[in-house]
Amino acid sequence: MINPNWISIDENRILKAARVRGRKGSRRQGMTKEAEQKVILAEIYYKEGKMGVNQIALEIGVSKITLYKYLRHQKVTIGSYIRL
Repeated sequence: MINPNWISIDENRILKAARVRGRKGSRRQGMTKEAEQKVILAEIYYKEGKMGVNQIALEIGVSKITLYKYLRHQKVTIGSYIRL
């Protein structure tokens, strides 16, 4: 039978070695410059109201879910799309 404490010890050893090499072991926080530009563009397109969310997502090269994340990040009020 495997002792679960061994796994913990090995993980700690690996993380400690990574820290010595300058690695933190977590994701970077915040958005990249490219993502920030996409956020601004998404907000402009969305507020214009000329395109639906699928079109905007395709235009800026992100998924629809990511588009909504971007819009929430900018505190944009999300409503229904009215087709002209």
